[in-house]
Amino acid sequence: ADAAGQAAAAADAAATRAEAAATRARSDADAAQAAKLRADAAVRTATSAAADAITASQTASSAARTAVKLADEAEQHAADAMKQADAAKAEAAKAVKGSADAAGYAYTTAQAAEDAGNAAQQVAAPANDAIQLGSPYATTDSAAGLAVLAGQSSKTIAEQQQAVAAAHAANAQKNAAQAQSLADAATGDAKAAYTLAAEAAVFSANARRSAQEALGYAAEAAKYAADAQASLARAVEYDRQATVDADAADKAAGRAEGYAADARASADQAALDADAARGAAAEAEQAAKDARAAADRADVEATAAEQAAKDAQKYAESAQQAADQAAQNDANSQVQAGAGTGVGGVFSVIDDIKQRGDPQRLADDCSRLPCDLVYEVPFDAVVSYYLCVNPDVPATESGCPAEDTLFLKTETFKDLTKTVNISSWEATKALWKGLYESIIGDFTGCYHKATRSDDGGSYGDCAWAATWLPLGGPIAKITDAIRAVDAAMRTGIGVADAMKALRALKVDAKAMAGVEQSVRTYEEARTACVRNSFPGGTQVVLADGSRKAIRDVRFGDLLLATDPDTGSTRGEPVTRTFSHPSSDLLDVTLTDGGSLTSTSGHKFYVTGRGWTLASDLRAGDSLRTPGGSLRTVAAALDRDDTAPRTVYDLTVSGLHTFYAVAGSTPVLVHNCNDLELDHVSFPDQAHTLKEHVWPNRAEAEALAHAKTLKFGTDRPNSVFIDQQTAQQVVDYALAGNASRIRTWMAGRTNELTWTGTFGRNTSLGTVYYDSGRAAPTAAGNGYFIKLVRVPRVKGQPKHPQGYYVQTCYPK
Repeated sequence: ADAAGQAAAAADAAATRAEAAATRARSDADAAQAAKLRADAAVRTATSAAADAITASQTASSAARTAVKLADEAEQHAADAMKQADAAKAEAAKAVKGSADAAGYAYTTAQAAEDAGNAAQQVAAPANDAIQLGSPYATTDSAAGLAVLAGQSSKTIAEQQQAVAAAHAANAQKNAAQAQSLADAATGDAKAAYTLAAEAAVFSANARRSAQEALGYAAEAAKYAADAQASLARAVEYDRQATVDADAADKAAGRAEGYAADARASADQAALDADAARGAAAEAEQAAKDARAAADRADVEATAAEQAAKDAQKYAESAQQAADQAAQNDANSQVQAGAGTGVGGVFSVIDDIKQRGDPQRLADDCSRLPCDLVYEVPFDAVVSYYLCVNPDVPATESGCPAEDTLFLKTETFKDLTKTVNISSWEATKALWKGLYESIIGDFTGCYHKATRSDDGGSYGDCAWAATWLPLGGPIAKITDAIRAVDAAMRTGIGVADAMKALRALKVDAKAMAGVEQSVRTYEEARTACVRNSFPGGTQVVLADGSRKAIRDVRFGDLLLATDPDTGSTRGEPVTRTFSHPSSDLLDVTLTDGGSLTSTSGHKFYVTGRGWTLASDLRAGDSLRTPGGSLRTVAAALDRDDTAPRTVYDLTVSGLHTFYAVAGSTPVLVHNCNDLELDHVSFPDQAHTLKEHVWPNRAEAEALAHAKTLKFGTDRPNSVFIDQQTAQQVVDYALAGNASRIRTWMAGRTNELTWTGTFGRNTSLGTVYYDSGRAAPTAAGNGYFIKLVRVPRVKGQPKHPQGYYVQTCYPK
């Protein structure tokens, strides 16, 4: 009821708001109409402005054309003035030449006048003499009178000639002066003509510049005219829109007024219906309360159900995982125990199934299709056997890692038969293919059972495979012997004895080669320079036959070395020397009384056995001397004293061997394995020392910079604490991955890389970054190592390991 009253009051308020809105709408409509009128005026103004702009543009364009025309005429006049100046210059040149000619003629005339005067004087002088001498006798002597008259006549003629000559000379001087005056005037006129031509050129340039400015003004006037036209177009569009908006506002105002009237009517009706509404509202409110209560109860129940479902799913998954793990563990134990081969830890791989004769169809009920056909299939099986030395993984082809897998042998089983059921449909497609797949499925079903691939399989399959492909007997002994070798390498005790026992068995040559490769890798790590050496007083033989204590040997000394395979003996230079403390020492005693103290991991050359660790020497072993004779080992016994002693070793280039003296007898030993040796032997490839041991901070940051530029991303360069740390990490990495290396060497890939850790919570070095990008940081205890296979070169001895350490660095 209260709600209904409130609704009626709200309706009344709404009607009041609607009326106010209608009033505002009408006001807005009037404002829109006024805006429309202003827009009309703006259109008229814009039209006038556009017309003015167009007129101004046309005027400016006409003025620009006139300016261009005048500029063209100015240029023509300037060109004419220049031509006239050139003509004046030419005439001036001619006047100067005429003046020069006149001056020459005047000079010549003056000279002739002077010569004529001189001649007249010469004529006048005799005439004077004649007159002077003849005058007294002129009256009395006719000859004298005649001479006087001739003299007077000659003098008169001479004086006339002299006067004429003087007159010509004066005229020549006057003409020369006039010619010079004309020449000077001509030169001045030419100069004046050029001056006027220059002024004409200036006026022409000014006219052209004015024309360009006029063109610019004309372009701006045209732009303004275009803008004015665009503004006119926009003004027209705005006027049109204002008209539309004014109409829409008027209509909206009318609708608002109508809605206000409707709202007022509704409000009046709401007030009349308020009582009825109050009753309905009370009922609706109660219903809402009931609905909310039911919804709350449903929500609680849904939450509980959802949690129960999650718990059920969780328990189901846990149960499934437990069941799967139990099945997996059971399968692994079955396979490890030899369920598929009869020998624990050994699994087989079917290399080939060869058909022998035709499958024989047995009696079956195939009166109606589809049905299963039954065949007895004769075949031969080619099977390879492998030992998985890791007891914690399934001994299967897919379950055992490559580095833990050792090949044992390949065997062909002949004249086998198997009863196979295949569908009639499969038989119609390819009978032998269907039979083949069925046989393979039975063989591999045992190993499917040992995986989680859901590929089927059963322990019955394992039993069938073990029955048809039995091993036992010799293969079981071989697997026991291989496990003994593996255990000896892990403990470092009895490796030689374990290998001797294995060699006594009839082991497949390929399998034996794999085991021997693992042992070689293990021994390379044991013979590292940081582990194995001789006491400092041990004598070594130099190339000239003299002897020197090993502690006194230096880089570059030539030691006597021998290749035991060829018998070649020569001097080889020392490339590096080492020293470190060790308590793992033993005494090797010869039957002639001489003795030699060595670490247990140093190698001696034993005739018939090859390179043998000191710890594996036995009484009766024959050691080689420089002359090729043999000395016999009486005993190799561990020393009782446990106090560390400083021991020394070295690396030798080329043959990598030298002679250590036991008493007075030199015996052939092998130099230690060393990063320095790899650096010398493979200077362009092995770079552990060059990049990750020797660089200082500046050099390491420069290397980081170069690598960053090369690869396009930030590449740090890390450096070991020192060379001994680097060597220890390499030795540890090689010794702990002998099987991995053996598997790699048996394949064809050229490189092998892996990462690992050395020690606990220790830093192996420093990580440097491209200069200025980051400060150096301490490396962790991780490492990266990369091995590269050494290619065989015809005519050169085989590398003892077959690989070298290209790089190793801390991470």
